[in-house]
Amino acid sequence: MAKDKTMTLINERVIFSIIIFIFIAIRLSEYFQTEYFVIWFDSAQYAATSLAPIWSKLFWADGVPPLYPFFLKYFTHLSDTSVLNFLSIFSYQPDIVKGIELLDDYPFFLVKDNFNVIAASLFQLVLSIFSSVILAISFSTVFNDFKIKLTSLLFILFLGLESSIVIWDKHIITESISISVLLLTVSLLIHINLITRKTVFLILFILMLIFISFLKITNNYFLLILIPFFLYHFYNSHFQHKLNYGLIIATLLTLFSLNQFMLFSGDRTNVPMKDLISSRISSEGYEDIYEYFRNNGMPELAPEVIGKLWTAPFEKYPELQEWWLNNSSKTYQKYLITHPSYFFIRPFQYTNQYNKAVYFYLTPDLHFHEQVVTKKIQIIFTDLFLWVITSIVLLMIIYITSLKIPIEKNKIMLPIFILFAGAILYLIIWHADLGELDRHLIQCAVMIRVGLIMTFMYLINTLLNSRNLD
Repeated sequence: MAKDKTMTLINERVIFSIIIFIFIAIRLSEYFQTEYFVIWFDSAQYAATSLAPIWSKLFWADGVPPLYPFFLKYFTHLSDTSVLNFLSIFSYQPDIVKGIELLDDYPFFLVKDNFNVIAASLFQLVLSIFSSVILAISFSTVFNDFKIKLTSLLFILFLGLESSIVIWDKHIITESISISVLLLTVSLLIHINLITRKTVFLILFILMLIFISFLKITNNYFLLILIPFFLYHFYNSHFQHKLNYGLIIATLLTLFSLNQFMLFSGDRTNVPMKDLISSRISSEGYEDIYEYFRNNGMPELAPEVIGKLWTAPFEKYPELQEWWLNNSSKTYQKYLITHPSYFFIRPFQYTNQYNKAVYFYLTPDLHFHEQVVTKKIQIIFTDLFLWVITSIVLLMIIYITSLKIPIEKNKIMLPIFILFAGAILYLIIWHADLGELDRHLIQCAVMIRVGLIMTFMYLINTLLNSRNLD
């Protein structure tokens, strides 16, 4: 009997290994079929920050979070000491880079002349593949039935083939690493909540929290949403593992507070907040926000100037600069607090062709998507899939509840949390820079898909277990 179980386990591992190998082969094939790398203005901003001394105020309080500049500085800088330079020997030589055509050549030359673009891109590719595989294995480990394990593995690996993830392999920007770190964070959440409470996984999870907090400004809100999740588990564990939960919650609060301080005190305020606010008051459909700003001290400007605030340097409008730097972010925060209907209702209203209702971004796409990704891989879990699987999940919940089939709360809470966290982040990030919503909301779209897939598989497993008991 023991021998049969051992053989079954070996066969399962062989099947899993073959599937993972095929997944890796497809990702590599897609990567080497892509014609060129892409450098954006954001790439240049990260690169410029990385050229500053590590302990300087500019490095930590510039317009971007510090982790990606740290990565560029120490891992891909064109020097003999760069850690990842050896990776470039494995790459072919396509048309190495392509700058964004809409702007000048500054981003192109700043990044190309200072950093090993191939090494940076290959690292992003390896990390992306690794994170997808780790999440697929971690999630499938939760189940005992082989068919459920296999289906769970396939779902996550299919997600790892979507163009919204694949396209970032050759973009010299944080999206690829940020999505990868998110998937690793979810994997560790699965481990510390459902599989094992070993200290090594706790340490790795805290490390992922630090990484994710210093990668993207919007990730700071994900940290805040995590706090009630861990408070819930702390309460439902009958206050056991106090040190673990206390350490995690203290880390979340510290990282959130530190990021808020860095965001609203220093050079960061001049970049993200300027883009965020100016993109709103400079766009059709947001006249009410402009009037609110005018009534709260913003100097009156000509209509043609308002439309150019988004990309305008402060030097061109000295009458606006002082108020903008000192009062604009506080005024916008006050507007959000005093106009809750704007925060909760406006995201679902179609405003203009550039800023659609929030649900149009459930399957976000990149502005320059057609420049990079090959045509073989596109969105797999489309909008239609999301609506269908959501309906199925709701029907399954009603069915399970009506039959009073017991549900393991500890298992179902994690995917539901990921699902709701993704939905909440959609609302929050929608209020950010409207010109790049499809890019910033990709991470939320990934969370929605992971949450739905996990919830669906947990419910299937619950029904299967109930039938076996009968």
